Amino acid sequence: MKILLIQPPIEDFYITKQRLQPTGLLYLASYLKSFSYDVRIIDLLSSRRTSIILDPDLSYLSSIIPFDRTGIFKNYSRFGATNDEIIKILKEEEFDICGISAGFAAYYKTALETAKIVKNLRPESFVVIGGNASLICYEEFLNSGYVDAVVFGEGEITFLKIIERLKESRNLEGIENIAYIKDNTIIKNNFIKNYDIQKALLYTGLLDSNRYKIGKNRMLSIVTGRGCPYQCSYCTANINCLSGYQRQSISSVFYNIKLYVENEKISAVNIEDENFSCDRDYALSFLEKKIKDFKNLRLYFMNGLDYRTLDVELLKKLREADLKNLGLALVSNVKDKNILNRYTSEEYMEYIVKESLKLGFNVTVYLIAGLPYQTKEELKDLISKIWSWGAIVGLSPLYVVPGTSFFEKINFNLSFTQMRSTALISLSDNISSLDILDLLYFCRAGNLKLKKD
Repeated sequence: MKILLIQPPIEDFYITKQRLQPTGLLYLASYLKSFSYDVRIIDLLSSRRTSIILDPDLSYLSSIIPFDRTGIFKNYSRFGATNDEIIKILKEEEFDICGISAGFAAYYKTALETAKIVKNLRPESFVVIGGNASLICYEEFLNSGYVDAVVFGEGEITFLKIIERLKESRNLEGIENIAYIKDNTIIKNNFIKNYDIQKALLYTGLLDSNRYKIGKNRMLSIVTGRGCPYQCSYCTANINCLSGYQRQSISSVFYNIKLYVENEKISAVNIEDENFSCDRDYALSFLEKKIKDFKNLRLYFMNGLDYRTLDVELLKKLREADLKNLGLALVSNVKDKNILNRYTSEEYMEYIVKESLKLGFNVTVYLIAGLPYQTKEELKDLISKIWSWGAIVGLSPLYVVPGTSFFEKINFNLSFTQMRSTALISLSDNISSLDILDLLYFCRAGNLKLKKD
């Protein structure tokens, strides 16, 4: 039985080209390969852009974009393969089952377009969609007629069960953590914990490592854990990891890294989990092994680190482990902490920033704009304060996702397409979409001045 896994293109105003590796599909493909299945990954996402018409769900931005001074909103684009190119690529493929990644609800349309192309080319194939968007968009996927099953949570064991069942029939009854259609009705099976992160092996040869670089360095993006020990109200980490918070053993993580250093010639590794340092002993042990065995391997935490878990000893170890760019999320200056369920301390952030700068880090502090009760002037004051510490400011316009307690509290009516930062959604009566544009330019101009100084 041949299995094809696809990362679809996305449509937006910009992407971060260093973060395009289909990490989830890599873990899934490796797991299936360990059971001797013939599995391939096709990555249709890339930094190549094709200008397209603005999505109708974002049409309200047309009156705002002319005021953009950052250049971010200059072109709405498709990043990666066009539909004609996808058809040409998939015509050459033979497969029985196709798994399509849907990582973000905002991009569900291109995932669905890809499923349509697959079904039109191979009507007899079985199409599965999984990823973070599956819990939100499963009805849209299934009702389209192009998707046979939607997988929730960790996909490895669930996908394997689907494959084993399809050897006998297309009856999906009893397979946990999925939804499908039977007799014109969506059936949503029970959710269970079914994944042990210690089994997360990564095979080489499944991706073209030359496509995933930072600078000239081939880079592997991995996770050391899934889920999260915290309960921040705006985050989906605990919702999308049904098996709860888990950490992989350090020996297993470095086994995977070693394979990629030797076989794929990577010279950089990016750890995606932002709660890496919540277990201080684990973090120190990891960094010590990295320093000892992989001294020349560049280290990145592109998802940032939680400043509340850092101290000077950890910072020194991170620097010794060849981490240069340090991202720290302050999130916001919202006065009502119950909204976010996240404790913040500007005083401790300032301490960590200043200690990090002493050690030679490039430090970026990230904020969210558009949260309830924020004001434009208060955000500007906070941004200026962070500059006074010596750090760059990364401002992220708010995006909200159904299923989080934050979304349920605000009960805000959004289309899936608007669940992205570039939708410029504000939940504050004191900050408009135009204000967010102005704040983005304010940050960019101030960051450039700080770098020059």
